[in-house]
Amino acid sequence: MIYGGYMLDVFPGVYKPCDDSYLLADNLRVREGDKVLDMGTGCGLQGLVASSKARRGISSDISKRALKCAAHNARRNRVTNIQLIESDLFRNIRGKFDLIAFNPPYLLTDPLEQGDEHARAWDGGKDGLRVISEFIGGVKDHLTPKGRVQMIVSSMGGIEATMQLFEEAGLKARIETKKCFSFEELALIETRL
Repeated sequence: MIYGGYMLDVFPGVYKPCDDSYLLADNLRVREGDKVLDMGTGCGLQGLVASSKARRGISSDISKRALKCAAHNARRNRVTNIQLIESDLFRNIRGKFDLIAFNPPYLLTDPLEQGDEHARAWDGGKDGLRVISEFIGGVKDHLTPKGRVQMIVSSMGGIEATMQLFEEAGLKARIETKKCFSFEELALIETRL
């Protein structure tokens, strides 16, 4: 597949870019010289998009398979300013970032459906906020003073609930853009300290 001039392969078991991925990539606001974290990189799309302006990029994922896919796509597109790190959210992430981009797992799931390795890419728990709330709990410690977050959320998991979680964590949140579908609404939230 091709997106924005980048050639992307998606390995089996890695989240294939969909409407949510494209909404984030189309609106990714990377400033020249930013240090960027692409959290939950999947095939590496956001990291590739950020690489054209970022001083340095880190693409992280909990999945070894996703990291292999992202590394393959970086090599394929001759992108060399991305470091790949295996991490469950912020556990292995050090430093502060000017931009953190995240397309989190947000789909509601029954507890009996959880636990599948491939489901981690979309499994948001029974309320859709399991991963999102843990992410928000740690994100402030990884932002520079003018750092910001750009994150996709769904009406299925609760756009307003996510906005509230950001506010409670001391981050100013606003909806940058929305896209409506017959079954859900996607929103891109941007936050600042």
